Amino acid sequence: MFPKSSAWFLGLCWMIQTHLSYVHNAMRTETLRIILGDQLNRDSPLFEGVAEGDCFWMAEVVGESQHVPSHKARSAYFLSAMRHFSHELRSEPYRLEYLHLNDHAWPSLQEALTATLQTLAPSRMAVVQPGDLRVQTELEAAARDADIPLDILSDSHFLSSPEHFAGWAR
Repeated sequence: MFPKSSAWFLGLCWMIQTHLSYVHNAMRTETLRIILGDQLNRDSPLFEGVAEGDCFWMAEVVGESQHVPSHKARSAYFLSAMRHFSHELRSEPYRLEYLHLNDHAWPSLQEALTATLQTLAPSRMAVVQPGDLRVQTELEAAARDADIPLDILSDSHFLSSPEHFAGWAR
């Protein structure tokens, strides 16, 4: 397949990949900070008090564009915005774990997060209040299954908190 002269190069590539994988996995993850596709905002409470061991996490999953009928252009805009935001984060000193749509087979956010939790084993997780209860339920289930605390931060984009609204609705 490759000429014999390139065998040393392939060996070197394998050694580098193995080393980088070891170093990446050896980094202790304190807080896994989950960025959802509709929360691409550097002014988010998620960016307050970031510690050296923290890791941001974003995932492109098929289920998020299929749970309600959605035009392909809308899905493409979401993915494009997520990828641009991830490039911005990578230019900063932040650690980011980004799952591209074609790089994994997990159909749901919960399954993708569960796999990441097994790999990174964070001490805790944080997310800004999801605008969709279905998404929040998936995140809470992944946290509960992994026995990792999940901090849900208030979102300043809502007019009121869920608790305030529930009190008003009574």
